[in-house]
Amino acid sequence: MLKIKFLSVFFFLTSLFMFSQESINEYKYIIVPSQYGFQKAEDSYQLNSLTKFLFNKAGFIAILSTDNFPDDLAKNRCLALTAKLKKNSSMFSTKMNFDLVSCNNTVVFSSKEGTSKEKDYNKAYHQAVRKTFEGIKARNYKYTPKEAVVEVEVIKEILENKIPKDVIIIIAKEENKTVTPTVKETSDVLYAQPVKNGFQLVDSSPKVVYIIQSTGLKDVYFIKNKSGIIFKQNGKWFLEYYFNDDLIRRDLNIKF
Repeated sequence: MLKIKFLSVFFFLTSLFMFSQESINEYKYIIVPSQYGFQKAEDSYQLNSLTKFLFNKAGFIAILSTDNFPDDLAKNRCLALTAKLKKNSSMFSTKMNFDLVSCNNTVVFSSKEGTSKEKDYNKAYHQAVRKTFEGIKARNYKYTPKEAVVEVEVIKEILENKIPKDVIIIIAKEENKTVTPTVKETSDVLYAQPVKNGFQLVDSSPKVVYIIQSTGLKDVYFIKNKSGIIFKQNGKWFLEYYFNDDLIRRDLNIKF
């Protein structure tokens, strides 16, 4: 029987990840923007302070985007959801709701719209925010880190659907064979800058070395226009690709 082996992506993911529907419980922090798109100034009507207060009261660790981040969040923004407040008001009512958005710009949770018919903006905004927050409060949030459980078939399906056409697929006979990657270390620091669907990794010159695109899996990225992946394992970043039938692994120093 033949068995499809997807580069080292398959070996790495099947040993580390479970891909499942995301839950707000998987996120340690909530980042509250200091200014929403419809506001003319930071914390106008004290909406942002109110939002931070409500999240903290509900058991979250809420941080304003202008605050100093904890060390783990500074190193890994994917530990947090961003609370984006949307305003959908009409002439006679103020309507608002929250989208909780991941580092990959995925809406993990969207709250039911909160409505107020108060004419005073300050009262209307506060009332609408408190009402829409009820949907978040009802989730009974409790931080539960993702467990490293293997779900081979689900991961395989994701890779089959998302892996780029130019990534090599190796067909091999099913056998007990261990692939040992060749590791090449590098001390050059690459700085991650957000771009559409991922990040660009820039060196100190500054020069764009790689553009990496989200896969839907945490800390795993496709490399744009290259047959390989960049992923995080045991707190370190690696680049893996095949060259002349040899699996090459490079140790990367990435700063987010």
